[in-house]
Amino acid sequence: MRAVELALRVLARRLHVKKIETKEWATLLGNLDKALAIMRQQKRTAARDRRLQYYSEVRAHFGVFKDAWRNHVMHSRVNYDERQALAIFGSVQSFMDQLASELPK
Repeated sequence: MRAVELALRVLARRLHVKKIETKEWATLLGNLDKALAIMRQQKRTAARDRRLQYYSEVRAHFGVFKDAWRNHVMHSRVNYDERQALAIFGSVQSFMDQLASELPK
């Protein structure tokens, strides 16, 4: 989840989100939502639509990570066995591959 947090901060920088030094995921995700709302108001073009889809998909993953795993792990609410941990790791790895892919033009 710490690796995912670093990716969240990189995404926030890409979208020119302010105050990314905050440790609160909820704040970062709220600021990302605002950046996406601004993007939605831009003139509709094929390029804007591709960027909006890419960033919206990425944003959705962060919400899942936060609610399904991050909060529980970071606040010591749950322990995962090896099988569960490997499944979570696989999800994070797939997501990081997607995030590292070239941004649509």
